[in-house]
Amino acid sequence: MEPNNYAKLLAAQGNYVINIDGVDWYHYSGFMMPAYLPHCVPAISEEIARKVLAESGNPFVRWDTQFGQIQNSEWWYILKKGLWSIDDVKDKKKRWMIRQGKKGFTVRPLTPEEAVKLCPQVALAATARYRGKAEIETREIMEKRVEASQKIPGVLEYLGCF
Repeated sequence: MEPNNYAKLLAAQGNYVINIDGVDWYHYSGFMMPAYLPHCVPAISEEIARKVLAESGNPFVRWDTQFGQIQNSEWWYILKKGLWSIDDVKDKKKRWMIRQGKKGFTVRPLTPEEAVKLCPQVALAATARYRGKAEIETREIMEKRVEASQKIPGVLEYLGCF
């Protein structure tokens, strides 16, 4: 079995990660969730889920089966299959805004140093107008996440729009 680099990244970032019967899980917002991208989750039985509950002490376990197939479910994902085209945007004004943005901005990968320096400031500015509560990652948390991503390359990258 190939190592699950995503689970390794989550653990390196300080998340609670466990492996039960060959399936990696992590604590997320009060429940345990498979440490995989949704379309990569291995087969999970109720027995494995019960073991995760017992081991973690969390009250809830969430996982998906048959990802991407039409079925009744309380969980929603937004999927875009195939190539994306600006013509897929139905609103004329939004298409214009996207084209203007492409003219005035560039997007590129950030260096680890740039991610630590810029991302907390951008998050703070982005949430400044929120009326509700918004939690922003501190610089220390961002440093820990970036450091973990450097230890396990190829799993996470940061992009900046300038």
